[in-house]
Amino acid sequence: MYPDPAYFGISNDSKTDGNYPQNNLRTGCIADGCFGDCLNASDIAMLLNVDDNHFIKEFIPASSSDILKLSELEFRSLAVITDKIAHDEKLELITEVGDMNSLEEFISEFGCQTENAMMYLLQIVDAVSFLHKRRFIHRNLRAASVFIYSNGNAKLACFARVRRLMPNVDDKSSTMPIHLSMFVDSLRWSSPEVITDGMYSKASDVWAFGVLIWEIFTLIDKDIDESNEEISHLPYHELISKRQILSYLQKGKRLGQPKSCPDRFYEIMLECWEHDAQDRRDCQDIAHCIINEQI
Repeated sequence: MYPDPAYFGISNDSKTDGNYPQNNLRTGCIADGCFGDCLNASDIAMLLNVDDNHFIKEFIPASSSDILKLSELEFRSLAVITDKIAHDEKLELITEVGDMNSLEEFISEFGCQTENAMMYLLQIVDAVSFLHKRRFIHRNLRAASVFIYSNGNAKLACFARVRRLMPNVDDKSSTMPIHLSMFVDSLRWSSPEVITDGMYSKASDVWAFGVLIWEIFTLIDKDIDESNEEISHLPYHELISKRQILSYLQKGKRLGQPKSCPDRFYEIMLECWEHDAQDRRDCQDIAHCIINEQI
């Protein structure tokens, strides 16, 4: 079901004890996160390309309690924050990521079968559901924030924009949206309420997850038809400005169905892209839908 790591010359003996040569960790900026800059540990200034040690660095203010609480958690499909290093008023998070680089790069280089895509999506939504149950929202869901490991598993990383929601005072089982500025690089993964008002919630993560599904199957399309230069995995690649994208969404238009995408998965995408945040599925429902497709 998964590609054999040995086929790509990848060993299974990677360590995650945090004892890595920090002097060899070279960095370049990949995103300006809510709590600081997300940097990639790489010998080449390439988006989310990690070095041989498979670590990325993220700098956040030392007072960022949301991220500190997150770093105490462990889950099977979340990348492991292996170390926290104090630098004056900033805190450096070291996160262990996959042996095969990001999901975006992995599919671009090696392709991906539909059954593998389903497994990756289930693992990703499982991670987001884990965060949501603990009132965390990721705010940076995209194929470039997911990493593939030599055992074939996908894990979610890039935690610089994570925030923790407050519980609803009238209903402790629900949470209150939080108002934050939208980062320009996240525009194409953002829901209408984020674009217009900066209102982040679990539902805005769900919207972004729908775009991530679209990315995966569009990357598969590109791998199948490499000669077709019209295929782009950049969401709304024909639209340039924030105004154009917002107008497109407000008219009820959505990203089209990739050729390799099963009909049911496109239905899931559309359910993630309901204009009203309250009408979107939650992550547990999405996970059940994916499981049903695998049966």
